[in-house]
Amino acid sequence: MARNMFLFCALFFIGCSSQESVDVDVRESDFILLLKSTPKKFGDWRLLPEVVICQNAPISEKQIMNAVDFWRSLGYRFGVISSKYSESCFTHGRPYYHITIEMNNRAVDEMHCGETALYLQGESHEILGARIYLRSGDGNSPGVIEHEFGHALGWKHFRKNGHLMHPALRNGGFDTQGLKNNIVPVVGYGIASDVNESDMIQVCSDRREK
Repeated sequence: MARNMFLFCALFFIGCSSQESVDVDVRESDFILLLKSTPKKFGDWRLLPEVVICQNAPISEKQIMNAVDFWRSLGYRFGVISSKYSESCFTHGRPYYHITIEMNNRAVDEMHCGETALYLQGESHEILGARIYLRSGDGNSPGVIEHEFGHALGWKHFRKNGHLMHPALRNGGFDTQGLKNNIVPVVGYGIASDVNESDMIQVCSDRREK
């Protein structure tokens, strides 16, 4: 590797542990704490992310547009949305300033719906790119692509039954408590040459359980 070009990879397989496969009764005290708490974030986009629907994505463009509109209703903004050929789909590296939606080519087993990988600036935690990987057939399930977009926008899992960001699909829903956007991205687009790779962190978040 070139001098001063280091990639620090922190892997967070949230939702992969054996504990995720067990339904846990939420005590009343825990329920009250959840009502008062809010989801946490890995980071935020500074520039408008472009959305790229890769040719191998196992989901319709209409479903993706519905998911984009869902997050727009919560105050989020996106750049260009395209479904044509894009280098971002095939580099299998860092999709700078893009959110790509692709067929699963990672080790996401049949017990999980998909995975989202985030690429963050180390110090600022600015999101510089995201890849959404979906298993064939699972991306069509209600709430799956909306949940993955949540990760692509920086949100972590939130263990409240009925919440969009719950780590298990069967316990999730469309509750958006705490997800409204209060960060306004700059109206502009970035280019890969702007990125200092020596300060990059890859966060592989979310293997959402069915």
